[in-house]
Amino acid sequence: MPRCLVLLCVVQCLLQAPLVLAKPDFGINFPITDSAKVSNAAISSNQVLLAVSFNTGLTTESGYPGLQPLVDLLRQIATGTVSIGSELTPLVVSLVANVSNDPESAFGPVFSKIHDVQQAINAQLLPATDAIYNLIGPPVPNQLIDGYTRISDGLADLASALQNLQDAIVAGITQAGSATALTEQLVKQFVKPALVYQVVFATNQLRAYIPVVKYTIDSTLEDISLADEYLLLVEDTVDAADTVNEGLIAGLGDITDQISETVETQLDSYTAQIGTITSTISNTDVLNALAGLSSGTGALSSSLYPAMEANLQALIDLIRNAVLGNGGSDVFSSGLLHDLILTLIENGGFAQFCFYKYYGLVFGSLTALADSIGQCFDKEAERLAYLRDLLPSLIELLHYDFEDVLSQYDVCTKLTAPADLNACIAVLSEYYPNIVTEFNHQMQSVFDLIRIETTASGVRFQICLSLLKLPEQQAEPSLSNAIRQCAIGGPTEDD
Repeated sequence: MPRCLVLLCVVQCLLQAPLVLAKPDFGINFPITDSAKVSNAAISSNQVLLAVSFNTGLTTESGYPGLQPLVDLLRQIATGTVSIGSELTPLVVSLVANVSNDPESAFGPVFSKIHDVQQAINAQLLPATDAIYNLIGPPVPNQLIDGYTRISDGLADLASALQNLQDAIVAGITQAGSATALTEQLVKQFVKPALVYQVVFATNQLRAYIPVVKYTIDSTLEDISLADEYLLLVEDTVDAADTVNEGLIAGLGDITDQISETVETQLDSYTAQIGTITSTISNTDVLNALAGLSSGTGALSSSLYPAMEANLQALIDLIRNAVLGNGGSDVFSSGLLHDLILTLIENGGFAQFCFYKYYGLVFGSLTALADSIGQCFDKEAERLAYLRDLLPSLIELLHYDFEDVLSQYDVCTKLTAPADLNACIAVLSEYYPNIVTEFNHQMQSVFDLIRIETTASGVRFQICLSLLKLPEQQAEPSLSNAIRQCAIGGPTEDD
């Protein structure tokens, strides 16, 4: 037989056969009009419920304090809502299809689960909003409390509608004398369609209450994601500025290194020359008169050089800490940034509006210093370079104090008469101690100058930095207040 004829016969047989539909019964053996709509409404409500946790996989990257904990709390609430509520739907579907002839045992699990869900809302979900309140204040907790209160009321309405339906079924059974004696006529007499419609309506109403919880969770997570992106942008910009500042600090470090190298190279050469002088001279009186030269230069490596290097390093450390803080710019410590981020993630009525109104101004305030701090570096680099270039001339003055010693001593040694030689040595021995004293004073003055100038350089840099920060610091309270006023009252409230 051709396939088309076979198919035609099958279709004809199906059309001639009586239409058989599933007949849910709510604990009795008779169909109740439109009871299948209860199952459909319950399944539809469960699909809406499951969607509550669909968008909770966010992981923040900025590391801003409290941001990821807030995400985790919202995820906990969303998954808890799904876990608690989704257990109700299978029980409702089972109730509709129950044919146990024991309505009370059929309805019992549903009533018990409704009560459990209400208890879980009060005991688990609502208390979880307290932690959110501690992080960001009342708007999100208030929205969640409002949503869960409506859901709890909706559960109460569903329980009431189911109770009315159960009461009607039990009344029919009572009239019949037993569940097995119940007739279709009595079912129609006692179980009116309106009772089923009330259950359907209550179930659909409950479904309608769920989206506001999903909206609160999703919109808050959306704001958190937006805040995280903004914070990453701020971090990247500040990190880039820090990189530039590290280079500027390194530039100052190069100059201080050159200062140290200049001083040590020149004075080390003097130490060597003085050593040659003292090793050449054999007269004890002259050597005693020149002894202060060796003892003075001997203090270079033991105390003067280390002190100089410590002063120079202290300047670099001071500038680094002033610009970068402890290991980098702590941009997250900004109260202005906190106000902006809090306004966004607290998800009030004007959260995103106020964020977009002020995020550019806050960004500019946070990065303004990076645009102008170079002038502070430039000034101090110029001044330190001048000190570096001046030092060789100052140190050169020290050379005058001992450069003629050997030639002067040679004049005495060429005198053959002992009396003349002794007289010459006595003259030299008389003057050299004064020269040695001034030599050591002058050498100490070089290191004193370096200490004084590095200290002054640090103070000047701090003054420059403070003056650059001052306009933003003065403007910050006003801008913070405007952000908060905007969050409370919306457009023009902050004007």
